[in-house]
Amino acid sequence: MKNSGGGKKCFCWNGKNKISSMKTIFIVFIFALLNQIAFGQVTPVNPDPTDTTHTDGALLSGYYLIVDQSAIKRKDEKTGEILKLFPTPVLTVKNITSMEIAGKEIDMYVGPSRLDGHNPVLYKLKFNFDSEGKCAWAIAIVYDTDSYRRIAFILNDKIIQIQKFDIKTEACIQGTAWDVKDELEIIKKKIESEKSN
Repeated sequence: MKNSGGGKKCFCWNGKNKISSMKTIFIVFIFALLNQIAFGQVTPVNPDPTDTTHTDGALLSGYYLIVDQSAIKRKDEKTGEILKLFPTPVLTVKNITSMEIAGKEIDMYVGPSRLDGHNPVLYKLKFNFDSEGKCAWAIAIVYDTDSYRRIAFILNDKIIQIQKFDIKTEACIQGTAWDVKDELEIIKKKIESEKSN
């Protein structure tokens, strides 16, 4: 049993145990459901907003829940929307153990024929987390999606992506253009740099 921020306890297993991640999420879900029934309320993952910023006031890079009320505000550079963020991250880049840029052909492509005969490829930067990160991600889904339906990824104190947040959400940064992965390579290097600091 491992403590994951804010006093909540999470059942997590390391790679030596032969329990799939889906079973882990299911067990965490049952645990959280029983807890909710027992106490009649849902609380955020990390209610104690400590150690969430650098000394210059910039947010630590990582995933943050988008909420209705918060003093922490950041602008979505793509839409211009001002978003309020829960002050404590769900997890930070320190919880990322590895990253992979993966591409997949777009199934429903309607456009001009392509010389190579293949559909365009959309790339994503996929994250793998340490045990603490996996635990925090699972708890955040169970505890928070009733209230907070979106999650933002902050890098260098800027929102670089917003995702719908539920049990199907994949921990990744989605590419913004077909057949292009340069931007994801840049993001990957920035995350690696921050992890090493």
